[in-house]
Amino acid sequence: MKNISQSDRMSVIEHIKEIRNTIIISLSVIVISSIIVYQFSNIILKEIIKSLPYAVLFNPLDGLLIHIELAVIFGFIFAFPVVIGELWKFISPGLYKNEKKYILIFSFITACSFAIGAWICYYYYIFPITKWLISIAPPWILPFISVKEYLKFFFSIIFAFGFFFEILPLSFFLSYYQITNAEKMKKYRSVVSVFFILLIINYFGMNDWFILIITFMIAGILYEIIRLLVAVFSKFKI
Repeated sequence: MKNISQSDRMSVIEHIKEIRNTIIISLSVIVISSIIVYQFSNIILKEIIKSLPYAVLFNPLDGLLIHIELAVIFGFIFAFPVVIGELWKFISPGLYKNEKKYILIFSFITACSFAIGAWICYYYYIFPITKWLISIAPPWILPFISVKEYLKFFFSIIFAFGFFFEILPLSFFLSYYQITNAEKMKKYRSVVSVFFILLIINYFGMNDWFILIITFMIAGILYEIIRLLVAVFSKFKI
């Protein structure tokens, strides 16, 4: 068995310390940011549910849990630049100069793409579609909607739009760095499908099969779009 030198042992210990510091700083910033956001959670919640005619709670704990959920989500969003900065400080020493350049460019483009998708969804889609879906119901049915369930719907649509706008840069990145190709994606399609099914069931539960089927179909379509774009980008050498 090969002995580990003192210098190698110190290098491993230093790396562990760097990982620990990165995690501690990132979590601390997220917690502090979440605590600050919690003070404004009522304002955020009122803005999100403004398209609902009636909003109800079905559990005494839901009021507290909703405020905590909003605080954590938006706290993470506001802390995200710091988290990325700490992660970059950790991984950048092991990268070549050209790798640093391309990863920075890719990170910036994907972040902007997600933000644009989420912004378009918030200002032009989510509230009109919510009102339209509610209006489909017969007039004798009162839309008493669970705040907790609506938040799940709201953030699902927002993140779906953000991810959709990330498809183009993500496909280019996968192709350029040869992380995968169209043939591999086709070969492992069934494995990915099982993963999608488990992920969707874990998020939405098994109470509404219609939502599960629609979500799975959308995920499958997005996967095929990425596969086709990877095939297209693989033909170009930049």
